[in-house]
Amino acid sequence: MSKYKTLIFDLDGTVVNTDELIANTFLALYDAITPNVRRSKEELYYYSGPPLEDNLRNDYPEEMVDICAKTFREITDKLIETELVEYKDAKITLESLKQKGYTLTINTNRIVRFTSKILKTLKYDDLFSILMCPDFVKIGKPNPEGCLKIIEQTNSSKQECLYIGDNNADFYTARNAGIDCVIVSWGPRKFKDDVKPVKFVKSYKELEDFILNGK
Repeated sequence: MSKYKTLIFDLDGTVVNTDELIANTFLALYDAITPNVRRSKEELYYYSGPPLEDNLRNDYPEEMVDICAKTFREITDKLIETELVEYKDAKITLESLKQKGYTLTINTNRIVRFTSKILKTLKYDDLFSILMCPDFVKIGKPNPEGCLKIIEQTNSSKQECLYIGDNNADFYTARNAGIDCVIVSWGPRKFKDDVKPVKFVKSYKELEDFILNGK
């Protein structure tokens, strides 16, 4: 086993492909609330990662954020079972890592009700020992609070933890927490110049090889 003991995964865009779920939910939200407000799917792919309320503030005044968030979650509830896409080799890799003794956890800006529903829908719900969601922290990612709580709850050192994410905010989360980060590059998002993880990977098999062998 490599130096890592605890693996902290982002959910959306990392464990499961929710790009179409997020984009189509926002498009439905626009139709329901303000048909004159609309972004392209390419823009909406970057809405994967930041807290929902922060994304909504890009499009709506503060007084509308709560009602928009409520409507967004109602739409999400209806679309989850039809819009999720599994990444190639994701489940078999996650199962393999767990069987090899790694502790698998999730740190996400998606609330626990939907995080649990997504994992249950894909039958991933028995793979992760901790779900760190906005319900359990004061400030979401890229604030390090969620990572630091996982480190504490797993009795791990920072050197034993590896964060796996898919966007700029994930890298900043890991950097703010003082832990190593791997960025998966199979999504549609581009990265800022200062995003320099210990490794970029293009597949789950490549991710597993790095975790096991450091390559």
